Amino acid sequence: MKRESTTTATKKLLILTTLFVMILVGTITAQPIIQWQKSMGGSGYEEMATLKQTVDGGYIIAGASGSTNGDYSANTTNLSGVVIKYDANGNLIWQNFYNGYISSIQQTPDLGYVMMCGRSIIKLDPTGAIQWQSILHGFACRAVSYTTNGDYIVVGADSGIAGNGIDFYIAKINSIGNLLWQKTYGGSMYDGATSMSLTPDGGCIAVGFTNSPDGDVTGYHGGSGGSTANTPFSGDCWVIKIDSIGTLQWQRALGGSQDDISYYSSVLLSNTKGYFIGCATKSYDGDVTGFKGGLGDCWIINLDSLGQLIWQKTFGGKGGESLRSMCFTNDNGILFTGLTGSNNNGDVAGYHGQPTDAWLVKIDTIGNIIYQKCLGGTGAERGFDVVTTTDGGCAIGGNCNRANGDVTDNKGSYDGWIIKLGKVKENAIKGIIYEDLNANCIKDSNEVGLSGRLVSAMPGNYFASSDNNGNYTLFVDTGFYVVCHIPPNFYNQSCSISSGTYNVNITSLLPNSFGNDFADTLNNYCADVKVSVGTTSLRRCFKNNYSIAYANIGSVNAINTTITVNFDPAIIPLISTIPWTVIGGQYVFTIDTIKPGQGGNIIITDSVSCTALFAVLKCVNATISSSTFDCNLKNNDATDCHFIIGSFDPNGMEVASQNINNGYVLQENINATDTLSYLIKFQNTGSDTAQTVVVRDTLSNFLNASTIELGATSHPYTFRIYDQGICEWTFNNINLPYSASNELMSHGFIKFNIKQKTGNSPGTTITNSASIWFDFNQFIYTNSTVNIIQAPTNINQISLNNNVLIYPNPFSKSATLISNTELKDAQLLIYNMLGEKINNINNISTQQVIIERNNLISGIYFYSLIQKEKIIAKGKIIIE
Repeated sequence: MKRESTTTATKKLLILTTLFVMILVGTITAQPIIQWQKSMGGSGYEEMATLKQTVDGGYIIAGASGSTNGDYSANTTNLSGVVIKYDANGNLIWQNFYNGYISSIQQTPDLGYVMMCGRSIIKLDPTGAIQWQSILHGFACRAVSYTTNGDYIVVGADSGIAGNGIDFYIAKINSIGNLLWQKTYGGSMYDGATSMSLTPDGGCIAVGFTNSPDGDVTGYHGGSGGSTANTPFSGDCWVIKIDSIGTLQWQRALGGSQDDISYYSSVLLSNTKGYFIGCATKSYDGDVTGFKGGLGDCWIINLDSLGQLIWQKTFGGKGGESLRSMCFTNDNGILFTGLTGSNNNGDVAGYHGQPTDAWLVKIDTIGNIIYQKCLGGTGAERGFDVVTTTDGGCAIGGNCNRANGDVTDNKGSYDGWIIKLGKVKENAIKGIIYEDLNANCIKDSNEVGLSGRLVSAMPGNYFASSDNNGNYTLFVDTGFYVVCHIPPNFYNQSCSISSGTYNVNITSLLPNSFGNDFADTLNNYCADVKVSVGTTSLRRCFKNNYSIAYANIGSVNAINTTITVNFDPAIIPLISTIPWTVIGGQYVFTIDTIKPGQGGNIIITDSVSCTALFAVLKCVNATISSSTFDCNLKNNDATDCHFIIGSFDPNGMEVASQNINNGYVLQENINATDTLSYLIKFQNTGSDTAQTVVVRDTLSNFLNASTIELGATSHPYTFRIYDQGICEWTFNNINLPYSASNELMSHGFIKFNIKQKTGNSPGTTITNSASIWFDFNQFIYTNSTVNIIQAPTNINQISLNNNVLIYPNPFSKSATLISNTELKDAQLLIYNMLGEKINNINNISTQQVIIERNNLISGIYFYSLIQKEKIIAKGKIIIE
């Protein structure tokens, strides 16, 4: 065999090594970059235990101070709590000192602060001055949160109230510091709460540790505490749920045969995915699987609303890890921080050296790691608290004790530490979309960028929309992509010339691609007016706002434009933002001329009749027309239907499918060809006006993001689509009043239509939910809508014309179905909201059928009347 020369072999080795490095680096997810960091303190011991972003974009951070020099020369005692206010760039605004360790702080609606300092709850004004202070019975109060009505909930540990050792302690305090109630929970051994989250029912979920095998605790696994010891911070992680007056509703002991808790824990509440519990574990059995070894792992558990285990996962390496804090991210992920002592093994990479680093990890809601990052130097660094920031990044509060690595300064011993990290830097494909007036594929000086144009990169389903100047940025992973632009109606894409697409290869060495420009040329001159109508809900005896959105998406002026609106008799128009003329019972609005690309909104305030029947569908229809030739009449008509309701969730999502006249529901079976219409509702239920509202919807992979069509909304907004189908509506300067001050105007909504991807198979389940931000508050998850694609049946035709009468409807015990034709061997099928068949009546050969309630719960159900393998009628029935 011929031997290769040294030079040739070296070249091949270099090529193989380079390829290996590229592949290896390409598999490492990008990490956030430190934007700025600060250490604060003196010669003593300091730590920053609690951190929040404030409404002005700055930060409030608090903890312990053991110094009377350096940054803390104003401190008059040897061991004090310290609160520091920074602006958004880390510049000091003020700092104050208090008597005791501060474990929890957050901003209040009056722009002041509330904090836990030892056994005291302290209310501060915006400058940090004490407004009031209340000393509680609990000797180790760890967390505080304010409720929507201005009260405060505190959790911690206490002894003596029930005479039962040391227990979970939970207290409720009113807005001026007076105790409303206090209670303890636990068993005969050492139990203590370390974190909590308020729940929508006015109660809370509290998390901590238990050593007790008795009392309120069931399912205890053991550990170094147990029935023969009284060792703090050992045993099981313990979770309890209480109601608004402190009654224990359920509890769950979590762990294995070793210790599964530390002095810190964290809990997050999701509107759709239950509770996420964060703590530490040393167990390899019981509820724990996947223990990495060493001194302990970070441990995250997902529980449902009743405390049942959904999933659990450990995070760490062969050293020792401890979780201190968790928060949700803007894209519905979870960040947690704590410390790691693992030397680049297991889940840990980038470790700086002994003894510990602060550790930041991002996971998705099923426990997959998105990225992890070690922060520190050669000293002992720890992360105590983490928050998501409004710019998409995050901030961590903790401490440090060496000035090297990521730490730029140290005053002596342990300093408090705050680290601001930016949004994760991603690989990018960039370009501009412009109107090519002369079709020469060159952006000339008189040619403008086109906003709102959609661009995609495949595979991966990455999307972006162009900004006001026509620029777009696609953030993608490494890989090979085909970049495509879909021009709107009346435009042809003149560039890129070859195939209408760009082939882009993103690597770790070449992470960005520029100049992927698209040119659109107008090819059809006509008007195209469109209309959409929508509202949040219809409640009898309440006023309500309808939004009529209109636009001309054509290329010439639409003149003599009018909009005609038909209201159901139960919906009574009162006033509108532009005047109407009533012609033959129809409300006609004169818009006159609409230029290309322009549009507007009409807001109509109505009143729903007090005699309207509950759960009956009511509709409003809007039609737009102009005297200019309209080259697309399909979008000239819109209908919005809702069931008359009583109370409702003000922040939620509904979907209309198959036939918009069926109204909006939470769950429904669909066909693979159905277009889905989504309604996202929001309401400011806080205690002050919301200046900004942001709504994000991460689309299902079964939906075609390129087909999204925006409909009516309650307020003006800006829209973008990015990443793998994340839709974002931003309502700047919305000035949305809080519900107690103006209930009618405190509501808002979004409507949009979207098609499914081709090839969705029967049984496919399409779920959708959104997250809503009100100013700088923690975001709110909506419910999830569910659509299941139904399997083909031998029923070869569906008639949408109902040929029956059902009365009464709604009903409580039974209803009568009367057909207007005689039935022969017919079948009546009844389905629940999930599309599951729950009842059937066979061999119907009369014109009248009794529908019994039997054991069905109150709600909305669907029926189909089938004869000779044909659906001759279908609709909804409501059981009260």
